[in-house]
Amino acid sequence: MTRLIRIAALVFVGFVCGGAFASEEEFVALHKVSLSGDAGKPFGEVHATIETTKDRQDRRIKSITLTVNGKEVAVPKEQFSDLKHPLLRTAEFRTEGGRDNQGPWLYLTFQLAKPETGSLSRVYLRFRNGKLLERSIHDSQ
Repeated sequence: MTRLIRIAALVFVGFVCGGAFASEEEFVALHKVSLSGDAGKPFGEVHATIETTKDRQDRRIKSITLTVNGKEVAVPKEQFSDLKHPLLRTAEFRTEGGRDNQGPWLYLTFQLAKPETGSLSRVYLRFRNGKLLERSIHDSQ
């Protein structure tokens, strides 16, 4: 029994010491992400690719491609060229049923970092009835 306790103690000490000498992890700054999913009726298979500049200090979106149900939708630069510090890991698709009998919504969303305030904003690229509409941005509280 004491031998087992000694072995366990050695393993614990080795684990703690190994942890003390481990290097710090750093996130890799993504500059291009692609996501796909089945958004159900009427959107079907959806796909998006978001690409940014590689400048870590002033990262901006270079392009966004969106495909809905096999049809490529042009995302004009006016929808994204002014957006700074996009957090591409947060990109996702969302759907919402239309409450006004105009049909459901498809959103391509992602967050923006605001280094000056430490807050986040969520960008919504909105698609409805076969058309890409104006984006909306919601600031976090």
